[in-house]
Amino acid sequence: MNVVPLIQKESIQYFSGGLSVPKSFSKFETFLEAKLERKPLLIRGRSKEIKFVAWCSGAAQEFIGLAVESGANAYLTGEFFEQTVHIARESGIHFFAVGHHATKRYGVQASGAYLARKYSIEHTFIDIPNPA
Repeated sequence: MNVVPLIQKESIQYFSGGLSVPKSFSKFETFLEAKLERKPLLIRGRSKEIKFVAWCSGAAQEFIGLAVESGANAYLTGEFFEQTVHIARESGIHFFAVGHHATKRYGVQASGAYLARKYSIEHTFIDIPNPA
């Protein structure tokens, strides 16, 4: 996947990228569920295959419009608002809300590993599952 940062301001990082092998909606759902260890909330879009994905971890549901504008045919984030569902349905983008905790977990681990290497310290990631 070729990952491109779409925006980066303050603490928000929003990315997009094309899948090396397009996936059907159901295969992408299965992939996410296996990787993030939870079933996402799903809104099926119009495209038969998912080729270009936009994502932002945590509570970034308000950026779904940027995903649509970027040409992504799927958007992945942690949480959703009622209007997020309507924007997804009206625009035809596939939408996946997989939980705030699930989308933040890997970034926290990567940050810990980076700091451990940079400062020669040890760190331990303690995963306390959260349904949110």
